[in-house]
This record gives sequence, structure tokens and C-alpha cells, in this order.
Amino acid sequence: MEDISRVFTEILAEFNTEVLEYYRLTNSYLKDLIVYKNIELNTKIQTESEGLKNNTFEKILKAVKTGLNTLGIPIKKLNEHQNTFVLLANAKSSEFTSYTSFVDLYQRNHINELLFEILLEYLLDIDKKKIENFKLFDLLPENFIEKLSKFKENNLELLKIKKALVGQNLKSYIDFSTLTIKKIISSKPTNITKDLKKRKEPEQDILLLLQKAKRDNIEKLKKLKKDIRPSTKLPDIIKEEITIKTVNQDIKTEQDSLSSAPIKQKKKKSFLDFFGNIPPIHPEIVNKFVIDVVSFLNSRVKNVDFFDLEILFYYVSNLKMLNIDIPFSSIEVLEIMKNFINGKVFSASKNNIPDIKSVFYGLSIFSELELNGKTDIIDDGEIEKFIKLIVKYSLPEKLQSNLYSLLCSDLISSESLNKEDKMRYINPITRLDLLNIKEFRTIKDIYNHLALLTLLNNENHDALKKSYLIEIKKLLLANGSIKDSFTDSAKVLLILDLLDLKEQEADICSNLLNFIMNSTKFFSLTMLNEELNWRNSQLGYKIELKMLFWALLASSRYAPQKF
Repeated sequence: MEDISRVFTEILAEFNTEVLEYYRLTNSYLKDLIVYKNIELNTKIQTESEGLKNNTFEKILKAVKTGLNTLGIPIKKLNEHQNTFVLLANAKSSEFTSYTSFVDLYQRNHINELLFEILLEYLLDIDKKKIENFKLFDLLPENFIEKLSKFKENNLELLKIKKALVGQNLKSYIDFSTLTIKKIISSKPTNITKDLKKRKEPEQDILLLLQKAKRDNIEKLKKLKKDIRPSTKLPDIIKEEITIKTVNQDIKTEQDSLSSAPIKQKKKKSFLDFFGNIPPIHPEIVNKFVIDVVSFLNSRVKNVDFFDLEILFYYVSNLKMLNIDIPFSSIEVLEIMKNFINGKVFSASKNNIPDIKSVFYGLSIFSELELNGKTDIIDDGEIEKFIKLIVKYSLPEKLQSNLYSLLCSDLISSESLNKEDKMRYINPITRLDLLNIKEFRTIKDIYNHLALLTLLNNENHDALKKSYLIEIKKLLLANGSIKDSFTDSAKVLLILDLLDLKEQEADICSNLLNFIMNSTKFFSLTMLNEELNWRNSQLGYKIELKMLFWALLASSRYAPQKF
């Protein structure tokens, strides 16, 4: 028993900040799901009828169950926890002043226990898949899994007492309402919140390992024909005929002169200029992919409850690249988007403070669908102020946040960031020694760094070619992929485009293209028996859309005859 207490104490002592952030992110995600069901959490419930209150409580429990099940927690376990919680809630019903207090009680007494159990299962090598799902959904602090892995390697005692830990009642050791260890070796209990230091919200990688949940499916697929054309037959729910139009999309690369000068006029068109106005790609390229277009289009009806700003962005962008009309009216789009605006600035939900990633998705959708000036649900002035605030307090190593900021700046107004604002970026980012930054993530960081430099009009990357190419080649596998990662493989094609190495590294490009074009079938109806699939899981749907987006965008930078 003392050994178990010691292990829990060490985990919370080592990861106090991360555990709290993990709880915060997950519970914020669950509250977003509840709010999306049109439940006002701050409603004062004393004046509502018993019938209405009970109906709302049931909706809340159902939303939470759906969210946690999507992340991999079995329905049976969720039912057991909810049944226990209902007994507690009935006993404390007189204490509820709002639906928020109901959710908070559930969080403290049950949800946090489930979340801690997932960490424990990972540390004990019982179940690694659940925590990967949380990572895919941006619900973990940055590099949390890597830190847990190091902790596991350095604490062999974990495996020694594995049998003793399995099946333990965690509440016997941890008070999840106060995050305090109940049973410890020392005489004084350890409260992990006591000395918690305030930290910035971690940058979330919107694409890191998105394909992992689908990798098992890829292995099951038979060899696919490369020239199968995507279905263009219109589903019954759409009235207009869909056609794939021929577009002259061959991309020519030209070399700019070396530029260490601050800001100059752009001379070279890059794929980064396409965000918000993404063009159709060559039909010969489209034909190399196997896409069930009818299922893709119908997914907007089947999965309407899944749509948030991120999913809507990828859905719209993919249709634009496939040269298919958007099956949404402006009113329908705005009805979705209004649930993700706070103070007339885009955010993860009505109740969340604005964030730069949501602003990017929102502005891109507005630009793609030409919604600017047609509604007052957002305020360009407030959004510009928000972007400038993010830029003012930016750090050069926060590459993803910086990239979103510059993309947002270009989307809302070419003058939203002046020369002085951009100078705040270009000098430290140009001097950034990427390969020696703490916790360097090869593909993600190289992509973001080159994209930033390109947006800042510093397009000659000769000084970086050799070192970045060496790092990329370390990750290449015999099947032509980057560590079997679909998204990373697509991003490397874009990196080689930015580095102007497509001709020099033609073999690598060819192998990568072959991998992303022939390793999966998009929106297939034959894989719906899998637990994580695009039809029944918001996470699965998001993965499918993102994989298709990066595959289409990357392949669009290569002339059809290169395939």
C-alpha cells in the first residue's frame, strides 16, 4: 500500500502542472460539447421545473458520455461511473445553483478519476491508445506523452508493483476534488495545487499524429489502383450536378535572390497564399486518389453535430481543391460559426476566450465563402486588435502560434500588421537555431519555420537546405514514407517545395507521393466497423478530413507528369 501511495505521490509531484492542464483541456472540451447541444450552463436552475432540470441533466450526461467514448473510454465503464454519479447528484441536488455546478461536481468526483486512470494505464503499459486519442484531439499539454515515457523509463518500480496497482480504487489514494494524496509515506499530505505556477497555455499541434488512429486500417487495405476516378455522381440530398473541371495547375518554381533584407514585395507564389482562396487542383492529380465523393458530401448531413471551426475549414477547403460546389448555404454556415465566437472574435466555443488557431479557421472560412461584410457576427477591428496582441507577446520558438498570426494577418487585411510588427518577427525567427531548440519536433518545426520565413518574404532558404534535408532523411522508411506517418509525409512534400528541392530530390518526392496516394481510401464505407471511423466519431471524422487536406495540398505542388 505504501508503495502505491509513493508512486502516486511521485507522479503528481513530477507532473502537477501537466495533470492540471490535462484536466482543464479535457473538461473544457466536454463543456464545449454540452454548450453545442444548446445548453446554457450558467442558467439559474432554481426557477426551472423538475422535468426541465432532469431533461437537461440527462442531456449533459449524454454529451459527456459521447465525448469521453469518442476519446476511447468504453461505454460500460462510463455507464458505471454515471450511475454512481447520479446517486451523488441526487443527494446534493439542493446545492446546485446552475448547470455549471452540476458539471463541476461530475468533473471533480468522476471525470478527473477517469482521466488519471488513463495516465496510469499508459505508465503501466496497459493501454497506450487512449492517451494517443487525447493527443490527437489537442487535449494534452505539449510533449506530455514524451515526458511520461521518460518518467516510465526512469522509474522501474512502476512495473514492479503493476499487479498491485491494477484494479485499485484510485479514490482510496487521491482526493480528486482537491487533487490531494490521501495516503503517503510522510506525515504531511501533498497538495499538488499549493505551489502551482501560472503558465501559458501550451501550443497545440493541429496535425501531429492525426493519421495514427487510421494506420491500422491502412494495413488492411488491398493494393489500390492508382487511376481510379473519384465518384462525381451527386447524392440525392444535393440537387446540382458535380463536375471536376480541368484547371491548368502546373506549378513553376523560380529562385529568388538571397534576401536578408527586412521586408520586400512578394515575387513568388507559394501554397501559403492559397489559405482563404484555395484553388482547384489538376483533375489528373485528383484521379490518383481514391475518394468516395458521395460519402464525403453526405457526411455533412450524417455528421452535422461534429462540425466546429476546424472541421468546417477542412471540409470547405477539400471541396474547393476537388472543384466541387459547397453544399452549404451562407445561412447554414453562419449558424454553425456563431457557436464559436466570443466577443465578436473567433474562439473554440462561445464560452472560451479567443485563440489564434480558431481565428485562422474562422477567417479562412469567411474568405473562402466570401462572407466578409455580409454579417455582423464578427468585428474585424476586434480581431485585428487580438492578432496584434498575440504578435506583441510572441516568442520566436512558438512557431505554430506565430504562423497562425501571420496567416490571420494576411487573411483579414494586408495592412493589419505593419512593417514594425513584422520586424518583431523576422529578426529573431531568421536567427532561430531550430535544430538546437528544446524538444525539437522535426517535421512540425521545420515546416512551421520555413512557412514563417516565406510569409515574411525571406524566401531563399539555401542556408537551411543541407541541415534540414539531413534531418528529413533520417526519418525516411523503405516504403517511401516519413515514419509511416501520412500527414508528415505530405508535409515533407511541402517542405521540399519551400526549399526548392523538388528536382534535386525527385526520388524522395516520387516515393512520398506514391505513399500518400496509394495507402488509403478516403471516406470508405468498408471500414465503418472500426471503433474509430469517420462516420461515428468526431475524432475519426476530423482525422479523415485533415489527411485528405494535406494530401491534396501537397500533391497540388507537383505537376501530374511527376507521378
